[in-house]
Amino acid sequence: MEKNIAVTHYFLIADVHLETMDDQQAFFDMLSAVEQFPQDHAIVFLGDIFDLWFSLWNHEEALQSRFLDWCTRVGQKRKILFVEGNHEFYV
Repeated sequence: MEKNIAVTHYFLIADVHLETMDDQQAFFDMLSAVEQFPQDHAIVFLGDIFDLWFSLWNHEEALQSRFLDWCTRVGQKRKILFVEGNHEFYV
């Protein structure tokens, strides 16, 4: 569900290439910090969030599901945009 929120600021996040547990914790800690900003701050994921991501029905890994759950929850309060990178397929 996309809310009609006026955006005045953008967080641009690109080329994270998540793979290890350490990376994952730091990434989700950063996303938690971003959540604390006002709702007029949109989040734009500019691709290559995972080292490799084939987004096919029922083929997500646990990390990808966690990310999608986060996007669904936070996307109810602020705009989240995604640009597919060269490490993502069918997102």
